[in-house]
Amino acid sequence: MRRYWSIAVFSFILSFLSLSSPAAGEPAEAPATLLSAIRYWPDQNSTRIVFELSNPTTYFDKYLSGPDRVYIDLHHTFIAGNITPIEIGNGIVKQVRTGQHDKQTVRVVLELTGAADYKISPLTSPDRLVLDVYRETMGGQILNLSPSMQTIVIDPGHGGKDPGATGKRGLMEKDIVLDVGLRLKRLVKDRLGANVIMTREKDVFIPLGERTAIANSKGADLFVSIHANSSRRVGARGVETYLLGKATDKDAMDTALRENSATEKSFDDLQFILTDLLTTAKKDESLRLAYYVQGNIVDRLESRYKAVNLGIKQAPFFVLVNAKMPSILAEISFISNPDEEKFLARGEYRQEIAEAIFEGLKRYIQSTPMLAQPGEAQAR
Repeated sequence: MRRYWSIAVFSFILSFLSLSSPAAGEPAEAPATLLSAIRYWPDQNSTRIVFELSNPTTYFDKYLSGPDRVYIDLHHTFIAGNITPIEIGNGIVKQVRTGQHDKQTVRVVLELTGAADYKISPLTSPDRLVLDVYRETMGGQILNLSPSMQTIVIDPGHGGKDPGATGKRGLMEKDIVLDVGLRLKRLVKDRLGANVIMTREKDVFIPLGERTAIANSKGADLFVSIHANSSRRVGARGVETYLLGKATDKDAMDTALRENSATEKSFDDLQFILTDLLTTAKKDESLRLAYYVQGNIVDRLESRYKAVNLGIKQAPFFVLVNAKMPSILAEISFISNPDEEKFLARGEYRQEIAEAIFEGLKRYIQSTPMLAQPGEAQAR
């Protein structure tokens, strides 16, 4: 049955997808994040620590020994008010202390009584990071895939008659992302032992709608689409990771429009995207996957290649519509930027990106989405 949309309904769709553009000539930036409180729930064999945030952010974490401790750097984050050191003393975590490590980084340090395992889960509604620390005997260092995390679909963007973006030196997006995708496939198969399905393994055109259809038909557990960015804005550079949603800024919508250009669908089809946005049950998991992938790409490329962290964003990408599993789209660098085009032309750079995406996937798989709701325990 054909449906006729009223002007009111169509206006609602447009308003839902409307954008707030940055001032002319100014690049859009993700809002800073405030760390407002730290809460904890200790028990005999584990401790849960929750960082309350004003909005999502990326982070880097590392385990150190001698003495045993974990530190977490929250990027583009500031401390709201005064968060004093927390004494826990339950046999696993001795103390949690927090400080403004530099102008845009908050560092949280957990002092431990001995060796331990830990998992970090970024969650939303409200925005927070959940850190679970376990006695070492509760887990090992070998990753065993659960029955619910066996198949990963890797989607190199564009291909065939659709070259994607092209750099000033002639480098084509379709070639770069295929190479990164194949490198990532080898890493996932060799190190995780997972079943990897490629939407394409050579220079062929695959319609956008068929890519998630492949993932759905194979019962995939994760979907990762790889792209190289492009912008008419002079000096645009950096890496960003997307999930399906309302565009977060004008640059995000421009990126989606460019990546959607290969489809025959028109703006009138955005009603289907709207439906997907309102009904999907995978948004939180896609966001969590995006955190791990974005954070690892930035951490791996920041020091050597001076990568700019453009953050986690949302936009109406057709390639992500109808995915029945957590799905993200990674924009690995700007092929329109002469410096980043040079990097993308190097095999070692593409290997670094593949390694970073792999590490993000591994950390996502290792973590468990534990839906802690702060407010049921003492803050400090």
